[in-house]
Amino acid sequence: MKIDEKNMYFWSSLGFKIGRLEFLWDSPFKEAQEVFEESKNEIIHMLDAEVPVNEKDYHAFAESIVFYYMRNDVEKFSLLMIGRCIQRCGLLKACKNTESREEML
Repeated sequence: MKIDEKNMYFWSSLGFKIGRLEFLWDSPFKEAQEVFEESKNEIIHMLDAEVPVNEKDYHAFAESIVFYYMRNDVEKFSLLMIGRCIQRCGLLKACKNTESREEML
């Protein structure tokens, strides 16, 4: 399996954005609320109507995308998961509270 650089960037970036959306969804912070809808629509646009997304809550939204690719394209699924992991690693590095770090892991 050969992954070209353009696909690797696109799908890992999409995974990163999906992971970031978790912290924007239902956030009490005004700044997060301002970028939430734009971020969600950007993800939906990147999918180009390929995946039927469930917008009920974050978990349903993310799982509808991740499970779709897990079943239909393991290469894209792997890259999505890499992007989500990169996003989580960045949060873990920024988090100084041990209890919060353990919860994230």
